[in-house]
Amino acid sequence: MRFGFLISLLCHLTALVGGVFLFETKLENLPKSTIVPINLVTISDNTDIKGTYIKKPPIEDKIRVRKNDVKSFSLNNERDFKDPANEFDLNSDASGKYVFDLEKLALMVDKNQENSMQRLNNSTSLPDDNDTIERLSKGEGNEMTVSEVNALQSAMYRCWRIPVDAVNPENLIVKLEVEMLPGGFVQNVQVINRSEQRQLDPGNTFWDVAEQRAVRAVSQCAPYSFLPLKKYNQWKKITLNFRPEL
Repeated sequence: MRFGFLISLLCHLTALVGGVFLFETKLENLPKSTIVPINLVTISDNTDIKGTYIKKPPIEDKIRVRKNDVKSFSLNNERDFKDPANEFDLNSDASGKYVFDLEKLALMVDKNQENSMQRLNNSTSLPDDNDTIERLSKGEGNEMTVSEVNALQSAMYRCWRIPVDAVNPENLIVKLEVEMLPGGFVQNVQVINRSEQRQLDPGNTFWDVAEQRAVRAVSQCAPYSFLPLKKYNQWKKITLNFRPEL
């Protein structure tokens, strides 16, 4: 028993010494490290940015005008102010208060009114609308081109609607007489040759509807501003045939 204990103790010691020896042979020397000192600082003492105090600009003293300075002020062209009618005095009464010279002030107002009336009478009067219409009506009589007539017809046709369920719509030809003002505005529109036109399809119950829609189309599509003003004598009164396009 004692002999076995000694053998076991000897084996453990041998293993321990051998392990230490092997560990020392395998261990490599580590490189020396440099120690860097670190100082801890508080954020509030070093990173806070304090606002810059902006001083208010000095307030300059207001310019004070003395009474003597006002009296010494003068304009270069003094002769423009020498007209007695354009002057009025500012006098002081016994109480020391300033009062206006109403007589000279009234003279100045009367003279200004006279000058204004004289300038108004000398100005050129503008012609009224009636003069313009009369002058255009007596023009040279330039004939309208085919393109201008087609443009007028197309503009009116955009607002014209023939009854969809009309009987024989190709016979519902409505003739209108249109009176216009400068600028293409419609002054008057009426149906003409009603009896003659209705002979194209006697007894058709849609004649009234066709005539009403033709008159409404001419008024709704106005004004026809594309019409040349210099040819107003040609289109101030025109006759149109509203013919359904099938």
